[in-house]
Amino acid sequence: MKPFTTIAALLLIVVAAAHAYRLYTGMAVVVNGHDIPMWVSWAGAAVAGVLGLMTLVESRR
Repeated sequence: MKPFTTIAALLLIVVAAAHAYRLYTGMAVVVNGHDIPMWVSWAGAAVAGVLGLMTLVESRR
């Protein structure tokens, strides 16, 4: 088992869950006075989720 890879996978899954939570609740995010559109969370959830699952599978090898 690879502990660093497992930790990285779990962190990516947490990031994907945070994006999914934002999408579910419709929470507004403002950075330096600019509204971040919801499509950013769709992309973030998809990319982080896929990478997290791929990394989790890799950590089990």
